[in-house]
Amino acid sequence: MRIVPIILSGGSGSRLWPLGNGDSAKPFLELAGTAAEPKSLYRATLERAVALAGGGFAWPAMSEDIQDIDPPLVITVTRRDLLHQTVAECEKSCAGLYHHEIMLEPEGRDTAAAFAAGVTRVLERCGTGAIAVLMPADHLIEAPHRFHSALLAAAELVSSHKAVLLGGKPGRASTAYGYIEHAGKNVLRFIEKPDADTAQTFVDSDRHLWNCGLVCAGADSLARLFEETAPEFFREVAFAVSSAAVQRQPSAKGNRTVRWLDARRWSTLPRVSFDRLVLEHASGLAVVEADFGWSDAGSWDEMPAQGEQAASGNETVFLHECHDVSVFAERPVAVLGVSNLIVAEGPGGLLVADRRHAQSVRLAATHFAPGEAKGSARGVASCGETGQSETRPWGSFTVLDEGDGYKVKRLEVEPGGILSLQSHRYRSENWVVVSGEAEVRLEDCITVLHAGGSIAIPAGARHRLVNNSAFPLIVIETQRGSYLGEDDEVRYEDAYGRSSPEPPSPRSVSRTTVRLAPKEAPPLPNSPQSRTGEAGSGSGSSRSLPVGE
Repeated sequence: MRIVPIILSGGSGSRLWPLGNGDSAKPFLELAGTAAEPKSLYRATLERAVALAGGGFAWPAMSEDIQDIDPPLVITVTRRDLLHQTVAECEKSCAGLYHHEIMLEPEGRDTAAAFAAGVTRVLERCGTGAIAVLMPADHLIEAPHRFHSALLAAAELVSSHKAVLLGGKPGRASTAYGYIEHAGKNVLRFIEKPDADTAQTFVDSDRHLWNCGLVCAGADSLARLFEETAPEFFREVAFAVSSAAVQRQPSAKGNRTVRWLDARRWSTLPRVSFDRLVLEHASGLAVVEADFGWSDAGSWDEMPAQGEQAASGNETVFLHECHDVSVFAERPVAVLGVSNLIVAEGPGGLLVADRRHAQSVRLAATHFAPGEAKGSARGVASCGETGQSETRPWGSFTVLDEGDGYKVKRLEVEPGGILSLQSHRYRSENWVVVSGEAEVRLEDCITVLHAGGSIAIPAGARHRLVNNSAFPLIVIETQRGSYLGEDDEVRYEDAYGRSSPEPPSPRSVSRTTVRLAPKEAPPLPNSPQSRTGEAGSGSGSSRSLPVGE
């Protein structure tokens, strides 16, 4: 019995503001692990998946035997712009050696398309005898050992059922979860997010379970379910998978393959969940009760509440005479004499909320979203308040200072990070390298800058920043101009598949870069196309050559 977990990783987490927003995907929020050693929801999910797929696997001692070994397989389906974060979390995980396939969606199409893509790859790689397990990457699991036991019990039922679901016993009348009505192990029907009174009747009954979104089934059985309910949909997904660009990446954890799903095929797919497209129309489904402390991590009220005893081991939280209070913050926070409260601090701001209003947090996320801020000259905000940080596929930036006609940012570009080739109409920029090594393209020239080096970017000039080193790159960016909004940007090329409204065609650059770095930089792992380097001109601690000279 070969089990292949399919991890679905995406979602903005707007109900987890101020940690989650449109630029920080929910699976990468560090809400799992412990206060002393936090980890992202995705990394915790990956480690559970590897253990489920066969975490006891070890490479043979003789390297020539490696080709004969078929290691445990884990598949992650995520968006293109989340590749860099996905790879970084994989490298930080404590999971053993395994084979990892990362399938990149050109754009999110909900769980039906993502799961269908994963199932297609399981069939191609492992055949019809494999068992696929759908594992969303935004779940909190209190008891991983019981999680594995429940899924193994579900796997034993797949031969007699089309699919086996896992359902949690309702601990409260939640209106944020879907429910499964069942008779013994047989699924009778699905109920999507009922009202409070209906949810309470489900809690009082012994015939309803929370729908955990975890599905276990034979890969061939899943393919038949898709073909019975949505044959054209499944066919388009299969075409997108078969025509994907493929890149193999070395990894200390084992083997990694990245598949860039075909954008033309993917764009034809509707946005629909797997439950709505397939499961709600299927018969012969079973459910296994999940007794492993499951929550969806979809909103703050679903996070475990902290009592004074739980907070006593957390140096940043002090609670006194509190009940049912949750605190999520990096700086010291004291909460005294209150109940049913959520306190959360993040890059986007500070949240203090009654637990009963947790589902309304997305209103705050919308209000403080960069595009909704007030005072912009053209109706689009520059980037929020001074001190606010935003994540990007290549790393993050923080606004250090902002005033009339100027803005100062701190850019942190992760190893392998690539900013888009872009230009600005209303502003010029100046970059100063604080630490690390920066490869800067300015028009048709490439410059390699080290700490203390700087370069000026005139308005209208095409430019790009790349971190080819194995260490983070820190750059201070000073902007000057009549308009400093984030939307003053035309992208000509982007490694993460982000688009820009009808940019002009970039000019080709054909000359290989002449690098003057101390040592050869490692190859970039996160783009399906090999990049030709260029040489250029600039100032600071570097030299460069014009392209073609």
